[in-house]
Amino acid sequence: MASRPIQHLQSVVNVPKIEPVNLAPLMTVPIGEHFKVTPTGLEIHGDPSFEICTSFCEVLRTFERSIQFCIGDFANYMEDRFGEQASQVICAETGWSRETLRNYRWVSEKLAPEDRMIDRGLSFKHHMVVAALPPVQQRKWLDKAIGDGDGEPWSVSRLTIALKEGADIPVSSWRMMLVCSSERQRAKIAKYAELEGATVKMYDDRKGEK
Repeated sequence: MASRPIQHLQSVVNVPKIEPVNLAPLMTVPIGEHFKVTPTGLEIHGDPSFEICTSFCEVLRTFERSIQFCIGDFANYMEDRFGEQASQVICAETGWSRETLRNYRWVSEKLAPEDRMIDRGLSFKHHMVVAALPPVQQRKWLDKAIGDGDGEPWSVSRLTIALKEGADIPVSSWRMMLVCSSERQRAKIAKYAELEGATVKMYDDRKGEK
């Protein structure tokens, strides 16, 4: 299916920090010939083929991953064209908090589209961590955070610590906490963990470490 331009798309996914303001009703947003995003979900019209549905799945996936950058780019365009009051209008019309919109705008302004790595497994928060750095350093750390291709991308906390320390700190141990329903279950799990070479520390709600 030839890709269709996505027009009139308003905030439809995961916009945080909605403030209790008097807002106009949300619009129904047509996307292509067969799909409409409504305030309560998705309407599917006609009989879209498997190929069309697969293509639309990619549309949803892209917007889910890049929505913060989309909002930031839009807000920056509005302010560049219409002045500082545009941000006030956007907040009043959408209910997005000024802090949220300011963060989206700042990160979108600091990271050029060609330096963003949403499509390589990183989140908007990864980009927020490096946004204050010069572009060369941004790319350096985001490249590192992608990983070596054999494992998962770095967590946001790992990237934050690496930036603070100036290098990625090797992980020397991994910890987990289990809540058991009985002392017998705890003893059984502890015995298995010790056989696997783990160091086990046991606690209960009353007596602390045992």
